[in-house]
Amino acid sequence: GRHMLLSLRRLGAKPSAPTPWRPDGASVAAAAGGGEAELARWECPVKAFEDRITQLAYRNVHDLATLMRCHTVTSDLVQRGIIKPKVHAAIVTCLLRWIEREPIQLFRRHAESLVELVAVEPTVLPQLRRRLGRRAGQAFHGKGQFAGFAQLVFQLEALGLPVVDDEPGNEVLDHPTASMMPPLQLGLLQTLRSMLRDWPVDRLADELTGPALDLLCCRKGLKEEATSNISVRISEELNAIRDKVLARAEPVRVQIVLLAYGRFLCATAGAAGGKVSGNGRGLVDLAEPLRMHLLASQETLGSLGFCTASVTPGAKELPPEYLGRKVELYERLGDLWKMVAQVMQLLGDDDESAVARTLLEPLQPVRAP
Repeated sequence: GRHMLLSLRRLGAKPSAPTPWRPDGASVAAAAGGGEAELARWECPVKAFEDRITQLAYRNVHDLATLMRCHTVTSDLVQRGIIKPKVHAAIVTCLLRWIEREPIQLFRRHAESLVELVAVEPTVLPQLRRRLGRRAGQAFHGKGQFAGFAQLVFQLEALGLPVVDDEPGNEVLDHPTASMMPPLQLGLLQTLRSMLRDWPVDRLADELTGPALDLLCCRKGLKEEATSNISVRISEELNAIRDKVLARAEPVRVQIVLLAYGRFLCATAGAAGGKVSGNGRGLVDLAEPLRMHLLASQETLGSLGFCTASVTPGAKELPPEYLGRKVELYERLGDLWKMVAQVMQLLGDDDESAVARTLLEPLQPVRAP
C-alpha cells in the first residue's frame, strides 16, 4: 500500500481525491451493502490505506514487530504529507499500549526492538521508564523474579536505554528519607524494604544474589539507602538467632538459619567489589559497636561465634537440651564454621580475622566421633 501511494504521487496523481480509482468501485460498495459513503471510501486510495493500516494495528496490538512495521510506514507517509497525522498517532497509541499492558517477561525477548523503537519514537522511553518503575515497586512473589527483573534492566542499559535514571523534574519523593529519587530507583528501594521486612533470611539469601545486588549498587543514592536497610536487617536477624538459642529452639533448624544468615551476609557484604576499607563493606555498613559485637568471641552473648558454638557439639556453649542431638548437629558443622570464617574475613580487618580464627579453631571438629 505504501509503495502504491508513493507511485501515484510520482505519477502526479492525487490519491486522496474522490476519483474512481477502481472501475468496479460501485459493485464493491453494492456488494458490501454500503451506498454512496462506502463507494467514496473505496474510491479513495488514501482513505482505504488509512483504514487498512489502522485495522492492522488494532488487530495486532500484542505483536510488537507488526506494530513497529506499521509505525515505520505511517511515519514515512505522514512526513510526506500523504496520510493524516492522526493515523500515525493511532499507531503510536498501540505501541504505548503494548509497553503498558504486555507481560514484563516479553521485554527481555524484545529488548533490541525496544531500542530501535526508542530511537525513532521519543514518547516510548518515558512510557518504558514508568512501566519499569511501577513494576519495580510491586511484589516479586515467584522465585527468581527479582533477579530476572534486574537482568532486564541491565540488558536495556547495556543496549543504550537509560531506564535507571530519569529526566530532571521527574523524580519522586521517598517519604522515609525525604529525598527525591527516579521512579525506578524508588520502586527498587520500596521493594527491598518490603523484602527485608517480610521475607525469612533463607529466602533473602536465595534471592538477593548476583544481578539483584548489582542493581542495588548501580547508583550511589540507591546503594546508600539499600546499605542502611540491609545493615539493620543483619543486626536484627542475629538477635533473632540468639533468641532462638536462648529459647532452646530446634537445634538443626538453628543451624539451617545460621547458614542462610551467613550466605545473606556474605553476599551483601561482598557486593560491588567486596571488602573495602573502613567499616563499610559492600552493602553492609554496621556501626563499629555492632560490628565488634558480631565478630566477638563465643563467650560474648549474642555474637556470631556464640550462636554457632551453641549448636556445636563439644563446645561449652552447647545447651544441655541439645546434647541428645549431637549426631545430627555434626552434619552441617564444617559448613557452619567455614561460613563464620568467611564473615570474619569480610567484616574484620586482618588482625581481627587472625585472632578470631585462633579463638574458634578448637571448636571446629571435622567429623562426628
